[in-house]
Amino acid sequence: MYLESQCEQDVRLGTLRSTIRLERGERILTELSHKFRFEQLRELLCDCGLEPVRHYQPENRYFSLILATRPG
Repeated sequence: MYLESQCEQDVRLGTLRSTIRLERGERILTELSHKFRFEQLRELLCDCGLEPVRHYQPENRYFSLILATRPG
């Protein structure tokens, strides 16, 4: 999914202490969607030094959300 800037603007990224300039019509990629089995995701998270804390999936299994944390 992309968001498209409707005008020229400066966007402040507070946590990163940075500002980015967007031109009118410029697009930003905001979402990627991939299909994984939960065990594949658990392994991927482990490989990245993360640990799953919670996993949510509705009964229809249309999507899944995973909360992960860095151990320690």
